[in-house]
Amino acid sequence: MRLSRFAIVAVTVAIATAACSPAATAPPTSRPTAPPTLAPTEAPASPSGSGSNEIGCDTGGHDGAYHIHSLVVVKVDGQLYAPPANIGIGQSCMYWVHTHDTDGIVHVEAPASVAPTLGDFVDLWQASYPDDQLLASARAAIAAGQVTVDDAAHEGDALALALADKMRIVLGS
Repeated sequence: MRLSRFAIVAVTVAIATAACSPAATAPPTSRPTAPPTLAPTEAPASPSGSGSNEIGCDTGGHDGAYHIHSLVVVKVDGQLYAPPANIGIGQSCMYWVHTHDTDGIVHVEAPASVAPTLGDFVDLWQASYPDDQLLASARAAIAAGQVTVDDAAHEGDALALALADKMRIVLGS
């Protein structure tokens, strides 16, 4: 029996969600809109705006140094959606904060300990997919204070929230 791409992604997301938490946070489903027609572009040398850290960009290979994963999803009309694949991955380098797949897992892979923020990730998302409608929904949720972290409402500046291993962030309500 041949599994559809959606079924494979759904199973992967379910496993990733289970790995990130014993709580029952529903896995991301398909995106509310078609993926951007533009391929990911080279992100800027230093993300600007809401991010707080200088997140480097190099050829990768930092698995043994500093490597954590956070789950970031966007809730739209009661459904959870994952950011696109290849956020922060350009043709000549890969930022230390990036996605590989559409499973909601944000990878932080750096040569030493770093403290990237949700703002850093959102800035890289903007640089990689500037016209993504899901990003617009994520930014609106952040502006409205609709952010939960590990199933609890987040108080304060969500963009300054430091990403941590196995953290679950839901943007929207």
